[in-house]
Amino acid sequence: MKKIIITVTLLSWCLGAMGQFKFSNDAPKVGEKINIEFEKEIDQLIITYRPNSAVEKNENIAIVPASKTVEWTPQNPGVVAISYSVEMEESQGPSMNISVRYNGLSYEGIIVMIAAGLILFGGAFVAFRTLFRDEEEDGTRDLDPDQLPDT
Repeated sequence: MKKIIITVTLLSWCLGAMGQFKFSNDAPKVGEKINIEFEKEIDQLIITYRPNSAVEKNENIAIVPASKTVEWTPQNPGVVAISYSVEMEESQGPSMNISVRYNGLSYEGIIVMIAAGLILFGGAFVAFRTLFRDEEEDGTRDLDPDQLPDT
């Protein structure tokens, strides 16, 4: 019973936080303008790129006059935490994470994947080539499983 109460409490809290933000696009691209709607008028939008990381970057946008709808253009790809503040309230409002996608195809990612594949399959080729070499090729005797001791 205790677990059910905790689950319902957490679920209602999460849904309450989600209801305070409405995005025109839940997965925007870099440079694409999106509209964010809030339940109440806000005077500052707080954007955190890559939250809780070593390369975290904050951006504060002042909204003059206070408004319920804000237009925002993401500058960097990755996870972005969005929160707000209201002039009369001292604390920062709830935060919500969205994912900002690259504007197009990332060629660096494709190059890294091709290099990783070449290293992986090239290493496998060298290992099999070494394993199945003939005595005539390298002058060494192959292992005969019948001559190995039983363990």
